[in-house]
Amino acid sequence: MASVKAIFELVALAAAALGLPIAVYQLYAGRREAQAGRDLQVALTLSASFREKWDSQWAVVLRRVGSGADSNEEDEIILESMLNWVDWLGTLIKHGHLADSGVVLDTLAFPINELLERYRGRIASDVAKHGRDYWGGLFEVAAGTFPEFEDSLDIGAQQAH
Repeated sequence: MASVKAIFELVALAAAALGLPIAVYQLYAGRREAQAGRDLQVALTLSASFREKWDSQWAVVLRRVGSGADSNEEDEIILESMLNWVDWLGTLIKHGHLADSGVVLDTLAFPINELLERYRGRIASDVAKHGRDYWGGLFEVAAGTFPEFEDSLDIGAQQAH
């Protein structure tokens, strides 16, 4: 009888030993699935926010000033709004609120890069006055959509003066 009890104890110990890694894996898989769900929700919200502003203002103004037309004060305010939106997006990415930013950045790369080109001088000036963190979120986005952007500003040389 003692040997049957010992066998059951061994089987119970083995089951417990196997159960712990399985439980840890299930926790990990559940966490990843929850993160993916949150990322999808954030991506959809960002997409809706961008699309609303893009369709109502940003696209028209960016095309108009990109074609060489003179921009007026209202155009500059609208484009500065877009610049701030991009900075906000980068801040979300930088602080881990969007673990997989690739989908969002891939779909928005073209208009964001146009905006960065348009405001290259403004961004460099702001960084020279206030430091790189002033547009920290924007640089986070640029690293994903336009990797050479920050180097093209020559920020180190400007801050040395």
